[in-house]
Amino acid sequence: MTDNLSDAARADLLQSIEFAVKFNASGKATNAARDYAAAALAGRVLEHLERCGYMITKRPPMKGHSTP
Repeated sequence: MTDNLSDAARADLLQSIEFAVKFNASGKATNAARDYAAAALAGRVLEHLERCGYMITKRPPMKGHSTP
C-alpha cells in the first residue's frame, strides 16, 4: 500500500493539538478557560517536536463518494 504523503501544514498541526487539549473524547468542551492554555500548549508542543527533528506527514484528502 503506497500513500502519497506530504508534510502537514503548521497551522493544521496547531489546530489539531488545540482541539485535543480543549475537548474530551466525546467532543465536548471541558472548560472555557482552556482556550488560551490550549493555544499556548499547542505552540510549545509543536516547537519541541520540530527541535527534536520530527516530521509529521498527512495523507491527501479523501475523495468524495458518488450517490448511486
